[in-house]
Amino acid sequence: MPDPVSHFEIGVRDVNTAIDFYSKLFGWEFSIELEGYGVSGIGNAPEGLGLYPMDEGMQPWVTAYLKIENIEETLEKAVQAGGTILRERTLIDDVHGWYAWFADPEGNKIGIWEPNK
Repeated sequence: MPDPVSHFEIGVRDVNTAIDFYSKLFGWEFSIELEGYGVSGIGNAPEGLGLYPMDEGMQPWVTAYLKIENIEETLEKAVQAGGTILRERTLIDDVHGWYAWFADPEGNKIGIWEPNK
């Protein structure tokens, strides 16, 4: 794929607080989509930044998402190469497609995204 880096995401406890912080800090603008998921790319905000509302017990993070063609194949290769699956293939919605997370052997979390075809 010619443009494999899709977007990056910041895991936050409170999306509205994060929007307020990044708006004040950098002047970025956000919209709220997908049940509280903050999305940038408005005004001078970097396109492809998402603010992910974390589940209970999750720790904050910053993750890059790679656009791939087949999540299952990619997760299988990640495990064979020494990685660990953190989140199986998960539907975002019928428009955006699927995502998953894996950790490399050093523990770095990587997101992968398979768009709807």
